[in-house]
Amino acid sequence: LRKQLTLKHEEFDALKSQLRQQIQELNLSMDEIEKEHESKMLFKQKEHEAVMEECQQRMQSVLDKKNAQIHRLKRLLEKTVSDYEKEKQTHQSMLNTQNQRLQQLTSELQI
Repeated sequence: LRKQLTLKHEEFDALKSQLRQQIQELNLSMDEIEKEHESKMLFKQKEHEAVMEECQQRMQSVLDKKNAQIHRLKRLLEKTVSDYEKEKQTHQSMLNTQNQRLQQLTSELQI
């Protein structure tokens, strides 16, 4: 019995040693997988940041073009309003002159 018990202890110790070795290998493998995952995630993050940067640059370019277009349209509107005001003033002046002339003619005809 003692011999069997010793054999069982030795067998148990061998299995424990084997199990420890497998656990150690598994831990190493897990560490490698974690490092690989971190590396992939870092790559994806950098890739994402590059895409976002490119999108921001494109959007800024579009925004700048739209702002320039709005500025040109504003200036055009201001010029149009200014031209309209000048034209209106000219017409009003002509109307006033015609009214004065009509009044003159009317008063001359009454005399």
